[in-house]
Amino acid sequence: MPPMKTLVRLLLVASLLYGTGAHWAALQSAAWAGMLATRVSESSWADAVKSTFSGEKPCRVCRVVAKGSSADENSTLIRPVPNVDFAFTVAPRTGLAITINSISVASPPFPSLLSFRPIAPPPKTVLPA
Repeated sequence: MPPMKTLVRLLLVASLLYGTGAHWAALQSAAWAGMLATRVSESSWADAVKSTFSGEKPCRVCRVVAKGSSADENSTLIRPVPNVDFAFTVAPRTGLAITINSISVASPPFPSLLSFRPIAPPPKTVLPA
């Protein structure tokens, strides 16, 4: 595979992981692995696992992950759209009107122009080019 294709694919995967917030999960997993490796050398496995995953003594990386992921959750970059109710009504002489939260899109002013019939039927054979 050419190097440019590989780079594009890596950037695509990285952007998908970042967009879904998986970078925080990967960073938290690395922090837990480091904490576990450090604490196993100081105490037993059971105590190391208990102190690592209890959350009572978080490491510096765990605090950064907690702060960053909570900032992502509270981000106002993407606001959810409130529910939009569609109301379909038939207006007299104009046909169908669609009202979306006080924005009205009515049918064209001359609906008879859209419902015309062709003057003659289409040809039955196609002329050669």
